[in-house]
Amino acid sequence: MYPPITEALQDMDITMPLLNMSQYENMLISHGVAYVNGIIGISDDFFVDVIGMPVGVVHSFLAVAYRLIRRARKGKAREQSVEI
Repeated sequence: MYPPITEALQDMDITMPLLNMSQYENMLISHGVAYVNGIIGISDDFFVDVIGMPVGVVHSFLAVAYRLIRRARKGKAREQSVEI
């Protein structure tokens, strides 16, 4: 199970509080990005033009989201190996 996009935004709010990333939560969810894996395949322009994130923030946001995706996938791999 992938973490909600809220987790990525909250992680950024902790490390970069001046960006107020939680303000993008409703826009992301309303455009179908409710979980971190929802960012896969979406262009940077979407986050700038549709969501309204500043250009300089997008790469940091994606890095946090991809870290959470990798962590979730590793957890899934461990669960599958235990069940076998």
